[in-house]
Amino acid sequence: MTYALKESINTLECFYSIPEFCTLMGISTATYYKWRALGQAPREFRAPGAVVRISREAYLEWKAQRENPTGELATEIENQKAKLKGRSVYANANGR
Repeated sequence: MTYALKESINTLECFYSIPEFCTLMGISTATYYKWRALGQAPREFRAPGAVVRISREAYLEWKAQRENPTGELATEIENQKAKLKGRSVYANANGR
């Protein structure tokens, strides 16, 4: 294997396709597209030919932001938690 080919293979490994990212996160692609529509997904790289990838760097930045949220993101996460808790209370009250 030539050095150039080996280097290009290593570079490709630094990007995730959307299905690969979803598998990594344990989410469905529908959830990913919902996050993207809400502006909550990691940055994407769009290559020629309509290929969309998420770089490892973008994934790590996105992950770090969620591990230590600040400002609007922290407020948004707390609102989502409250909404989920409200759903749980409703489900438990109705015997579900």
